[in-house]
Amino acid sequence: MATRSALIQQRACGSLGALEATWWKNEQLVEKPFKLGLMRGSSLQCRPRPAMKALISSSGEVRAVKEGTLAEPPVEELQNGAHSVPAALRVASTPSNEHIGYGFVDEKNFYRERFVVRFSEVGSRGTMSLEMLASLLQEAACNHVVKIGYGAFAGRSDRLITVTTRMHIEVDRYPAWQDLLEIDTWYCTERRNSVRRDWTVKDVKSGEIIAFATSTWVIMNMDTKAIQRITDAIRDEFAPWARDPPKWALSEDRIKTSSERIPKINGDAEFYKTGLYPTERDLDMNQHVNNVKYISWTIESLPLEFRETHMIHKIALEYRREVQKNDTLESRAKKELLNDGALLAGDTHEEHYIHVIRNQDGQEINKGRTIWTPVQK
Repeated sequence: MATRSALIQQRACGSLGALEATWWKNEQLVEKPFKLGLMRGSSLQCRPRPAMKALISSSGEVRAVKEGTLAEPPVEELQNGAHSVPAALRVASTPSNEHIGYGFVDEKNFYRERFVVRFSEVGSRGTMSLEMLASLLQEAACNHVVKIGYGAFAGRSDRLITVTTRMHIEVDRYPAWQDLLEIDTWYCTERRNSVRRDWTVKDVKSGEIIAFATSTWVIMNMDTKAIQRITDAIRDEFAPWARDPPKWALSEDRIKTSSERIPKINGDAEFYKTGLYPTERDLDMNQHVNNVKYISWTIESLPLEFRETHMIHKIALEYRREVQKNDTLESRAKKELLNDGALLAGDTHEEHYIHVIRNQDGQEINKGRTIWTPVQK
């Protein structure tokens, strides 16, 4: 641990947030801790030197700590007991592991968190798979919800949750083992009854944005499975955390391709895989099949020989219905064609496929489009 840095432990104590701190001096731990009581939502400067400022939310959480600064005016408390992080406390985009696991919400209402690519997350190519990257996007989104204390609609008395209806991911370069990634995510109100969440993935070392994603969410009743209208009351609840004006992660040309209609596959699929089914580890905490699993089922329809020599550049999925625990699935795919029957290719090196997943009753679970490029050797 760096010289004279501090260890902070926080616990809630009645109506107060209590800080208990021990500190390091010349690489030695000072044995006597000191305790300070403070009102939630207050800004406090701690002693002895170097100064440490702790920002405490109304939920009793230590939101930010910074050494060597003088006390500033109290941070204005926002709705739901969270703060907008002042410029002096924002995490700089530097190739450092210091802030990994400690995401924050910026004053522009985007959430930022850093991740190191683990050995278990890369495949035989030494790079992360699309499924693993999608898992990180999901992790950042869930951590964003936890940080602001709102957004999942879980636990509401009206039994409403958010569900994904469309997902679009574009990967310009897949991260490799030990890469340090910085993921930004935010949500915006979109149409009357939907919300859009976007992501960008940056390679911190190079500063390059290597992946982009956007998704559409709606509200569903957990008991009836019916899509619910987003009332003005609900919209007012999540509006304080939405980016306003709305912002896209994708550029204008990427936005256009992300919203293109996905054709249907009838009985003319070229490739298929049968006997797919969800296992216990595919279920999330709400007992729903994790969204990432649909990506795996979609691409498994293509031959292994093709997948070994190509990588997904873009994927778009439209979710139609939920997979049940006892469902048996079939994943089908075929090359995408133009109206005149010619193969569709935005680039001479790209290969386009359309996909569909159906259950044992022939019901459509989801359909999708994938665009592949050859693996660079």
